[in-house]
Amino acid sequence: IVQQQGDRIRKLVDRLLKFSRHSTPKFDKINLNEVLESVLPLLSYHKLPEAKVTIQKELADDLKLAMGDFNQLQEVFLNLLINACQAMPQGGVLTIKTYNTEDSFVAASVSDTGCGISPKDLKNIFMPFYSTKKEGTGLGLSICYNIIRNHNGNIDVDSEVNKGTTFLIKLPFAK
Repeated sequence: IVQQQGDRIRKLVDRLLKFSRHSTPKFDKINLNEVLESVLPLLSYHKLPEAKVTIQKELADDLKLAMGDFNQLQEVFLNLLINACQAMPQGGVLTIKTYNTEDSFVAASVSDTGCGISPKDLKNIFMPFYSTKKEGTGLGLSICYNIIRNHNGNIDVDSEVNKGTTFLIKLPFAK
C-alpha cells in the first residue's frame, strides 16, 4: 500500500510539474491522422477496458496539414482517448474522425458512447484540479486545453449524460 501511494504521489508531482511548465511548442507541418494513428497503440499500455471498446476511424484521405508539435498533440489525443475508454467500462464505441473545415481548420473529433458528463461538470472540466474521477488529478483536460490554445486552436466538448461525449479539436491549416 505504501508503494502504491508513493507511486501515486510521484505521478501527481510529475503531472503538476508538466502543468506548471509553459513549454513552447516546436511547430512543424504535421498530419493529424499520423498523430492519431501513432497514439492508438499506446492505449494498450494503460489499464483500460479497450477490449470491450470498438474503435471506429473515419480519417479524411485529403486532410490538410496543420502546424503543431507532434509530441504535444500526441499527449492531447492520448488523454482524450484514455478518458473516452474509461467512460465506457462496460464497453462501447469510440469514434475518431478527421476532416477539413471550410474556415481553414483541420478538425479532429473523439467521441464515445459512455456515461457522458453532467452540465454542472461540463462547465468546469478544463479547470485545473477539477475531476469527477476518484483516481483523477484534474490536470489532464486542463493540460489538453492549454496545449491546444498554444497551438492557436480550439477545443470544444459536447456531452449528454448516459449517451456519450465528443471532444472537437480544430487547428489552423499550415501555411
